[in-house]
Amino acid sequence: MDFATVSPESFGKSLCGIGLSLIVRYVLKQCDFLAAVFDIKAHRVSADFAIATYGDPVFQLHSDGTYHSNSLLGLLPENPPRGAGVEIRLYDTDPEDAIQRAIATGVVIL
Repeated sequence: MDFATVSPESFGKSLCGIGLSLIVRYVLKQCDFLAAVFDIKAHRVSADFAIATYGDPVFQLHSDGTYHSNSLLGLLPENPPRGAGVEIRLYDTDPEDAIQRAIATGVVIL
């Protein structure tokens, strides 16, 4: 896949298995740091998002500002720390099926 030209829709549809997103304060600065320290390559870099490759594995960086309406933020203190998070996604499970299974176990879904 050509990460420099892939559309967001095609990239999203290609994701499978377990996905990792780093939630960071400044995507551009974090990409520079990861490149300098770990030789991680950044693609499609913007202020809010980047695709990152570490050898073959692919992960994403998202600006913490892109999570402004995420219901999990309500669990953090009134002045939460910024740029300190990781999102792990399980791409091969249908979200609606997972929600129904989770409700059946008695958990609270945010």
